[in-house]
Amino acid sequence: MNAEGIVRTRLLAIPALTALVEDRIYALILPQNCPMPAVRVQGIDRDDPVHLRGPVGWVSARVQVDHYAYRTTNGDGLWTAQQCAAAAHGDFSAGTASGLAGWSGWIGSPPVRVDLVKLLDEREEYQAAELDELRIMQDYLVHWRETGA
Repeated sequence: MNAEGIVRTRLLAIPALTALVEDRIYALILPQNCPMPAVRVQGIDRDDPVHLRGPVGWVSARVQVDHYAYRTTNGDGLWTAQQCAAAAHGDFSAGTASGLAGWSGWIGSPPVRVDLVKLLDEREEYQAAELDELRIMQDYLVHWRETGA
């Protein structure tokens, strides 16, 4: 499993986010005329450390998560995009991560051990003209064990 798959699978398991976007969480390509709000996940870079015997098996990658909303969505598209970003980021309730930030655990099939998901950067963007879209971009660093070690 790659970092984009890890993040997308985790996002689909966050009830606060799926209540807003349903299953509209896409890898790399946001479909044309996609209903909004929606989320797009894209890998930015990946580091696979090696030693003389081959791969170490611990991988880290940066993943960008884009939260989209139309400017006119329910009257306030920026608020909608911000709500999606906040739900994806999550918080800690009783010491457990409710979203991406700080999350660790097993995910996927076959299961992959994720050691840490950490927010690196967040920014907002507006696409004017025919798109009329607002976008909140979050960059996360994902650390996992590729060998299942």
